Amino acid sequence: MPEYVEVLANVYTVTRWLRDFGPHGLTPSPVDSPAMPNNAVGSNKRGRPPLNLNAIWLDATQTEQDQAQPRSSRRAQGLAFILDPSSKIRRGSSGSQQLVWPHIDGKALEGLDGMSLQAIHAMPRTMVINFGTIFLQVYTRSQWDDEIAEVDTTTRKFRVGIALDVGDWVVAFLTADNVWTPYWAQTASKLPVYHPDVYLGYREFLQAMADAVRERMASFLKTRSRTLKATASQKPEPEKLAINWVRTNVGGVGIYMSEEIFFRAGIHAFTTEYGFFSCPSRVARFCEAFWTLASRAHSQLPELMEPCYNGFVLAPTEEQRMRYTSWLSVHAKKQVRMPERMKTLWLDAQRRLSVPLGDDLEHEMVPPRQLGDASSGLFDIFEPTFIQCALEKSGISLRHLVFGPSEESIPKDNDPLTLVYTELDVLPCKRVFSMADEHVRNTQSFRHIVYNTNSVAIGPLEYCATGRRLARGGSGKRNPLLLICRDSPMLPETFNKRHTASIQHISKGLHKRGKRKRAENKKDSMARGGWHLKTEAKSANDSDTLPIQAQAEVNLSISQLSSSDKPTKKRRLGNDQKLAMGILV
Repeated sequence: MPEYVEVLANVYTVTRWLRDFGPHGLTPSPVDSPAMPNNAVGSNKRGRPPLNLNAIWLDATQTEQDQAQPRSSRRAQGLAFILDPSSKIRRGSSGSQQLVWPHIDGKALEGLDGMSLQAIHAMPRTMVINFGTIFLQVYTRSQWDDEIAEVDTTTRKFRVGIALDVGDWVVAFLTADNVWTPYWAQTASKLPVYHPDVYLGYREFLQAMADAVRERMASFLKTRSRTLKATASQKPEPEKLAINWVRTNVGGVGIYMSEEIFFRAGIHAFTTEYGFFSCPSRVARFCEAFWTLASRAHSQLPELMEPCYNGFVLAPTEEQRMRYTSWLSVHAKKQVRMPERMKTLWLDAQRRLSVPLGDDLEHEMVPPRQLGDASSGLFDIFEPTFIQCALEKSGISLRHLVFGPSEESIPKDNDPLTLVYTELDVLPCKRVFSMADEHVRNTQSFRHIVYNTNSVAIGPLEYCATGRRLARGGSGKRNPLLLICRDSPMLPETFNKRHTASIQHISKGLHKRGKRKRAENKKDSMARGGWHLKTEAKSANDSDTLPIQAQAEVNLSISQLSSSDKPTKKRRLGNDQKLAMGILV
C-alpha cells in the first residue's frame, strides 16, 4: 500500500525532470482531470518536442517467463520487453487484474499514436499521468537501453511493472513483486480509483470520513435517525481494529503512516472500530494528525529529497537515508521522544498492559483490545502540540471535536464530520424545540384528532377526501347516507345543513361535555338539535293560525325575552356544606 509521502516523492521526481527537460511548463491540467496540486505539471509550449509515447515496456512474471516462446526471446530470458496491441498480459491483485496494454471501452488501441505526456499530479495512493495510473522513476535513453533493459530481473532484484518510452527518456514504474494494477481511461474523471486528498481537499476528505462513520456506526449506535439502517454486509465486527480499517480504506495511509498518525492523535493501536468511530474526538484527532503529516510532506519534502538525486535518478546515500528518521516518531524507532506529561500516561498504560495480575497492583490489568474503550479506565495518550499546526490552520478546524464543544470553538459553517456526529446524536446540538406540555400532547394524539377535530391523522384511512356517513333516524339508522363531500348536491338540503352544523359545533368546541349547546344569541343559527333557533321556529310555525294581535304579543314577548337579562343560577349546597353551616341537622 503506497504511503502518502511516497506518492508525493514520485510526483517530485517527475516534476523536476519535466521542469528541466520536458516540453511543458507548469500550468493547470485539463479541465476534465481532478484538482491539481501546486506541483502539478501541465501543457505549455516552449518550442521543445512533445513527449510522445513510443512504446510500453515491462517485465514478465515468473510464470510468464517460464511459458515464453521462443526460449531465446527477451521475455524468456527475464529481460524487459515491448508490448504490442495483441498482448493479453494483465497486472493486479487477484480478482482485480487489468490489461496492461491501453484499452478504451473494452477495445485495445491499435497503436500509441497521439498519446503524449500532458499533465501529472498526485492522488493519495496513485499518480495520474493523463494516460495511466503509475508510480515512476525517470531514466535517460542510455540508462534504459544499456542497463535496465539488458539486465534480467533475477540479477537486478526488481521488476519493471511498466515503462513508458517517450523518446530520449523512459518513465518507469518499478516494483518488487510485479503486483500493480493499470487503469486506462479517456478522461481522468473516469478512473476507477480515487481517494480525496487530506491536504488539498480537506472538506472532501472529511466528507468521506463522515460517510464512513455513518456506515460503520449504523449497526452499533442507537440513534433517533430513521435513515441509518445497516445491511448484513455493513455490520462491522467489534473485534476488528481501527488501525487495520484506516490502512485499507484511507488513501495514503499504509503501515507506517497509520502508526505515525495514531501516535500523534493519541489513539492506541488496539483501539477497536467501535471505540474509534463512536468517539468524535478520536476521529477528529485522526483527521488533524493526518493533515499535519501531509502538510509537512508538501512543504519539506523537496528539501529532503533534492540532495539525493544523481541526475534524475533517485540515489540517496546511507547518511541521506537516515535523515528521514527525523520525520518518524514511533515506526522502527528504538526510542520515542515525548513530553513529560505524556510519558506519565504512557508508562501507566504500559504497566497495566504488561504486568501480570496480582494483589499488589493498584488497578486490574487491562486486556490490550480493551485499551481503546471507555470501560478500560485509561485515558488516551494525546499531546495537543503534535497536531498544533492543524488546530491553528485557517479554514476548517476540528478543535470543537477534539477538545469538546464550546461557544468559541463551534464554527458557524459546520464541517461534514460535525454534521454526521450531530445526526448520530453523539454531539450536543442547538435546541430548536422545547418539551411539549400535557395539553399539546393530548391535542396531537390520534384519538383527539379523530374524535374532536375536523382534520385527519396519519394512516391508510386518514385522507382529507374520505367520505362521511350521516346517520338517519327511524328505520334509516342501519342505512346511513354517504356524504362524498361537503354540500353535496345529491343529498337533501336538511342533511347538508345538519352536517354543516356538526362541523361548526366541532370547530367551536360545542360538542364537548360541559359546553352550552344552545346558541348565545339569535344571530347564531346553529343551535342544538338543528340549524335554527327553536323559539324562532315555533313562532314561525304558529304565526299563520294566530290572530294579528296574538302575533304581535308573541313577537313582543320574544323580543322582550331576548333583550331581558337572564336570571343568575344559584348553586345548590351539598349535604357536607349544609352540615358545616348548621343548616342540616
